[in-house]
Amino acid sequence: MTEPVSTESTLDLYDPEYFAGLPVDSDRIQQIMGHLQFAAEDQVCEFGSGLGHILFAIHEKIAFGLGVDFAEYAILESQRSAQASGIENLHFECVDVTLLPERGENHERFDKVLMMDVTEHIDDDLMRDFIGSAGQILKPGGELIIHTPNAGYLIERLKHQGVFLKQLPGHIAVRGEQHYRKLLRDGGFEVSRMIYLPHYRSPIRQLDKALMLIPWLGRLFRSRLLITATKA
Repeated sequence: MTEPVSTESTLDLYDPEYFAGLPVDSDRIQQIMGHLQFAAEDQVCEFGSGLGHILFAIHEKIAFGLGVDFAEYAILESQRSAQASGIENLHFECVDVTLLPERGENHERFDKVLMMDVTEHIDDDLMRDFIGSAGQILKPGGELIIHTPNAGYLIERLKHQGVFLKQLPGHIAVRGEQHYRKLLRDGGFEVSRMIYLPHYRSPIRQLDKALMLIPWLGRLFRSRLLITATKA
């Protein structure tokens, strides 16, 4: 079985080669976007924005988007992409997420905070810090939205046991539904919606979608969690 790993011990993974090698998963983004709604006046902040794929996908639906990541390469690439595309309502910044609330202009500024495929890369201590920062920069009633692999998924279970499959090096904290509920509740959030999604790649997606419908057994084929939590 895999042992807990700290976020700090994996930071060297996220170099330019890592980001340059990431696929642009349009199917993944399309699947996520099919379950989210944004308002034209929304101010949105994404923690761990990477190359900005999510914010670029929604920029026409929102008023403003701030992408934050500790990886300078990812932020520079996002900035270049926004400039090349003439997108003016997105801003990307290389900054520690936990420092955002210290800026007065960020206090209760945002309608939504996104953590899209980032929480599996951070340990529980840092996850609590992320949730705390989100709570301070969100407006009252604002939403924290998380998309992440599900520890209850059969393939993730096999990875955790070290049976046949190995976990991705950066995935140090693949969690289950109840783990997220507790972290969010302890951080002052109430889970308002929990959606179970199949894997985003074919043909696994089609298999998951069919098997998810089977009573009891179907829970083993919930590949992804899409969680919406409301600031109390």
